Amino acid sequence: MIRRCRDRVVNPYMVHNAKAHAKAKPGDPLHPSSLSAGFAKARGMAKVKGTDAAPPSFHELRSLAERLYADQGIDTQTLLGHKDPRMTSTYHDSRGAEWLEVKC
Repeated sequence: MIRRCRDRVVNPYMVHNAKAHAKAKPGDPLHPSSLSAGFAKARGMAKVKGTDAAPPSFHELRSLAERLYADQGIDTQTLLGHKDPRMTSTYHDSRGAEWLEVKC
């Protein structure tokens, strides 16, 4: 997958602008809002539906992935590319969405 993210634009970002667009130059990192908007567009084209009124956002899926990888003992701070562990802990917070097991 990493190989597929690489193109002819030399830069330190795995996900980046491949062409000039508005103020962005080739190789610049994607702006978070354009990443989210692009994800929402792709999700809509794939006809993915959520369990409630709103389908999952890019960051909700990224947060779920972080928690699943962390449960496997994987260094998610490095995986997510965070310099500050506080950012990784933000993704690790399930915000009350975890399952509760009820014993009968």
